[in-house]
Amino acid sequence: MVAAHPKRQSIIDLHCAGFATKDIVKTLSVPRRTVQRAVKLFKETGGTSDRRRSGRPCSAVTKSNADVIRKRIKRSPQQSIRKMANDLNISEGSGHYAEYTKMISAGVKWRNYSTPLLYM
Repeated sequence: MVAAHPKRQSIIDLHCAGFATKDIVKTLSVPRRTVQRAVKLFKETGGTSDRRRSGRPCSAVTKSNADVIRKRIKRSPQQSIRKMANDLNISEGSGHYAEYTKMISAGVKWRNYSTPLLYM
């Protein structure tokens, strides 16, 4: 998803103060098209937040599910992701993905523990 432009609120404030598009572009050093899109969005919705996106909402790999899986792993490391995913009514793959993304965001470094090849 594309993040909202950080100067969007400033653009709208200047627009409401009566500044023309070219003046806002010069003042904030932003592209003309960015100003035009922000003003158009403001006129259509009355605010500066992004519109709701279409598509299937994410329901399995949520922050709460990832936190539950992480806490369960800390409490009993022997319990399988399959069992945890079954208890949370999510797929096993989503359980693995939720834990993987949580570990990556926590800064866990992955190591390859495969047997090294011996060269003669």
